Amino acid sequence: MDDTLGTVETEGVVKSILGNNNYQVEVEHNNETLRVLCHLSGKMRRYKISITAGDTVRVVIPPPYDKGRITFREK
Repeated sequence: MDDTLGTVETEGVVKSILGNNNYQVEVEHNNETLRVLCHLSGKMRRYKISITAGDTVRVVIPPPYDKGRITFREK
């Protein structure tokens, strides 16, 4: 889904877990595979939702499409 400001919400796969609640997520955008540095959204941190490598997650990515926020972990 594209927003008026160019923000993209897409699904991706967590490739690696970095320190400080950062994750490297691989997403598809415009038929291109991107690796995006992501952090957890506030409610995921609040309710202590754990993310492991290989999980499918929903990511919100604002331009310039290099950093994003994980908003949902798929079951």
